[in-house]
Amino acid sequence: DVVIGRHLVLLVRTGETAVAAYQGLCPHEFARLAEGTVEAEGWIRCPRHLARFKVEDGSCGRGWTLPPLRRYAVYLEDGGVWLADPIASLA
Repeated sequence: DVVIGRHLVLLVRTGETAVAAYQGLCPHEFARLAEGTVEAEGWIRCPRHLARFKVEDGSCGRGWTLPPLRRYAVYLEDGGVWLADPIASLA
């Protein structure tokens, strides 16, 4: 995860050359998602209460009624991962 201003952002590799960026805190109890796991089946698992969120779109898995993770637009350039207009997307 990375900190941008006062926001924690989770970066998840979704392929050899693809990355997704989501809010870094679980919407349930604000656990740091980077301390959880990314499962091979395409799920981000919260380290505190084990809820799962789809890497594909941030939606919550079965058994929980939680909002989807906020997703931020990213692009890769010169070996770096960049959030597209991070100030506007985190406002």
